[in-house]
Amino acid sequence: MLRIAVIALAAASAVQAQEPVGRTKVPPSQEVAAAVAADWPQHDRSGKGHLDQGEFVGWLSALRAEGSPRAEDPIRVKSWAVESFRQADSDNDQKVTPEEFSKFLDEKRRK
Repeated sequence: MLRIAVIALAAASAVQAQEPVGRTKVPPSQEVAAAVAADWPQHDRSGKGHLDQGEFVGWLSALRAEGSPRAEDPIRVKSWAVESFRQADSDNDQKVTPEEFSKFLDEKRRK
């Protein structure tokens, strides 16, 4: 889960390190998708291929807690996570797929 927190919550203006010679640089959007894919099974426990609002809010709240040096008001965090679910659910079907979550995180990373 820390991979996603680092990728998604990193400042977009951060300077990227040079890749070692002979290593292929992976586009940031592919890094995000790979991180989501790696952690997805922990949160989509039934294997249905999507997260409902509760699962999404739980995952995003945990990511925020990992990335924050201090405790935050749980009500504010939940409100933020619910709004993030609304934004990530691009087709408004009350589910977030790995693709939607990756796109959402990648867009936040770029801001």
